[in-house]
Amino acid sequence: MLLLLTLRKYFGTIRNALYEEQLANDLGSIETAVNGIERDVTNHKRTDNAHTSSQIAHGGGLTVYEEIEIAKARIRNLILNADGTNIKEVVDARVDDDGFVYPVLKERLDADKGEIKTQLEANKNQLAEMYKTVELITNSQDALSYLNNVEAMTTFKAREEALFWPQSANINELTNEIYVASQENEGTELRIEIRDLDTGSFKERKSIPIESGAYTEGLSFFYNDQGNLCFIVKASKMSGYNIFNYDTGELSDLIRANVSSKYAANKYYFASITVNQASIHAYVYTWESIKMGNPVLYTDFTVDYIPNLEKVQGITLNDGFLFMSHGKSNGRPAISVYNLAGELLNYYIYTKDSLASAINKKFSDFIPNIYNYNFENESCCVYKGDLVAVQVVNNADVVLVRHNRMLGYSLDVNVNQSRKDTGWMDTELLNGATAYVPERIPRIRRIGNKIRLEAELKGVTTMDTEYISYYPEWSPDRVLPFTIPTSGGHNAVCQIQPNGKVKILSTRHPTPDVNSWYPIVFEWYLN
Repeated sequence: MLLLLTLRKYFGTIRNALYEEQLANDLGSIETAVNGIERDVTNHKRTDNAHTSSQIAHGGGLTVYEEIEIAKARIRNLILNADGTNIKEVVDARVDDDGFVYPVLKERLDADKGEIKTQLEANKNQLAEMYKTVELITNSQDALSYLNNVEAMTTFKAREEALFWPQSANINELTNEIYVASQENEGTELRIEIRDLDTGSFKERKSIPIESGAYTEGLSFFYNDQGNLCFIVKASKMSGYNIFNYDTGELSDLIRANVSSKYAANKYYFASITVNQASIHAYVYTWESIKMGNPVLYTDFTVDYIPNLEKVQGITLNDGFLFMSHGKSNGRPAISVYNLAGELLNYYIYTKDSLASAINKKFSDFIPNIYNYNFENESCCVYKGDLVAVQVVNNADVVLVRHNRMLGYSLDVNVNQSRKDTGWMDTELLNGATAYVPERIPRIRRIGNKIRLEAELKGVTTMDTEYISYYPEWSPDRVLPFTIPTSGGHNAVCQIQPNGKVKILSTRHPTPDVNSWYPIVFEWYLN
């Protein structure tokens, strides 16, 4: 501390009151300065500013205190255990890099293991986020991918009043709402209600007078030129449809077309099916013409008949495919899928217990007895590119079940008869590559002329190397390069080759190793 004082050196020659005052002031200044120095020294000793060994820097980034304590701990540990019964290197290993001495080596190893497990858990969470990224990239691009993997979305009561029963539901992604069509059997009133998609809670409803025996099992919707919400409904048993303006409450006259109670629309087409005892026929119109009230038929075809599936409860269009949902009261959940030429690609009859387990995963104990409960399907729709089945359980609750979920619950399939779909088939791994997760083995599938390959690899040690072999007759006629994400948020470049092999060309990961993750998801079409 720098002390600056200005003292008088010459006083008055006469000892008087002024002389004494000057002298007293100077002595007071000296006293104040000395006391201040004493306080500063005392405070310095009491604070971290004192020059203790912990404040003196030493080599390697440690203080003198840390160096001394680590050395003392190691010496103490070696002296206490230098009795000929322990190996000194093992004894010394009980001291960690912070100088803490563990009573036994196992305790230090357990502590280190705990830190490693914590880091691995963090990496696991990061990997789960990467899986979600891959799911977002791959899902909604193919309506047939992970069709049997599901997640329950939301639920609400099937009946708020005894007579009215849900016939269909649809989802508005823009408003995050569910639209539900309900009516009683042979009733003369159709109710359209709006619910919150996240909670299932009721918002509002409006009613439409209908002819007894008319059923709305599709509930397609759109906004007209005035921005009004409009629904395609069935107010008559006759072939055709009506447009209900929900905002104004207006119901159009019957618009004649081959439209039955089962119908669906996407942004391009509107499809309806007529179901007879031995056949199903589909009519596809342009969606714009349906909205304008002047239907233009695009195509029609007879759908492959499946005698052992329960009745069709609903249909939807998704990614160029026609889906049908099945399951009568106390029946079996099932889905069938067709192309727009009417060819059956595949159908799936699910076990009721696996469907119940999927619902219970989201809503705990929602279905207490998963093997014995009442089930009925009531239509299907599409949400963000994924198929959604509208399921009713125990005659009490509606559950929206979303398919195409890569990380969802895998439903068990009772019957899976393929005509145009090979189902998943194994591939051969080359040059030391292995499955990143043993339960998810690499696989390949052919649906018509489309090939889909899915693999998660590790053990990739060199670049510009072939790591997967599949059926050569499924190969493209040219090299198809593509990029995939890989560990650490980096990416890698791969290519599908005409020789039936997949090559990993390069990676941007600066330090890849045998445990690096290479998730390959790719599709191509054959000529």
